[in-house]
Amino acid sequence: MSTLNNLTQKEKNFLVKRIINKGQHNMLIAIKKPRLSRKIINLKSFLGILMLGLVIPDLCSAADFQATKINKRDNSEMVIVPAGEFVMGTNKVYYNDEKPAHKVYLAAYYIDKHEITNAQYLKFVKATGQRIPKHSNDPQYDIWTEEGFPSGLDDHPIFDVSWKDADSYCKWAGKRLPTEAEWEKAARGVDERLYPWGNQPPESVGVAVAGQWEGNQTYKPVGSMKLGSAYGALDMAGNVAEWVADWYDPEYYRKSPGKNPAGPETGFYKVVRGGSSLNVRFYLRSIDRDFDNTGNRAKEIGFRCVSSP
Repeated sequence: MSTLNNLTQKEKNFLVKRIINKGQHNMLIAIKKPRLSRKIINLKSFLGILMLGLVIPDLCSAADFQATKINKRDNSEMVIVPAGEFVMGTNKVYYNDEKPAHKVYLAAYYIDKHEITNAQYLKFVKATGQRIPKHSNDPQYDIWTEEGFPSGLDDHPIFDVSWKDADSYCKWAGKRLPTEAEWEKAARGVDERLYPWGNQPPESVGVAVAGQWEGNQTYKPVGSMKLGSAYGALDMAGNVAEWVADWYDPEYYRKSPGKNPAGPETGFYKVVRGGSSLNVRFYLRSIDRDFDNTGNRAKEIGFRCVSSP
């Protein structure tokens, strides 16, 4: 019989929340101390053990916490990003809108493991009557017709969608677009990595950069690069860039709140993150901030969604 049997359900749930809040859910190690009583391991001392990443097996089932979940509306797999602080932005000599580096606390959330695909977007179009993806200015970048998209592209990322299209999709699926801070934490983690996979240049890990438009073959199936972020989200650099919820303000980091920032209240452009495989490597950095008009439908921009636990 493990020592957790000496704790109440309320205490167990509290301990699990502490683990999630410290971002240690992936460090759990099973231990057993059958001879220790509650007098020896009370709640305070048990928390000391947890800070070392040690926990008893049935602690994991003490609360309704899942590392991944499936969204029923669009069948997206989603990965958890635990609550806690991370460093957003940079003090290095890049663009001024990426400065200063500042600590941000975010509540826990789920983010789509993959970018939204053609097949998922087609289900949305059929269910709502939403317009099909079409480039804003140049039909040579269109791959969809009124009948749908070409065969073999079911699992390729959607593009030629505006911010408004992306926002409508996420709401239809019972989710929402990520805030800029949520997107950056999911990509960057808490170790201030330069790219979602680490600090190695994209070319050294097989991520295409500075590519050319090749029609149906411009982008790869989602997840094919197998390079996950610290939380397991894939393709957060390369393939398509991604819309996020925030209005763009180049000075926002100098005045943003330290807890769950949601971006400026108004603006002219929406933020775009991640960089596409058509961009040079500089734009694939996890701190890079781009922007576009809310109504523009570009060949480089797709999206993914988030939801609350």
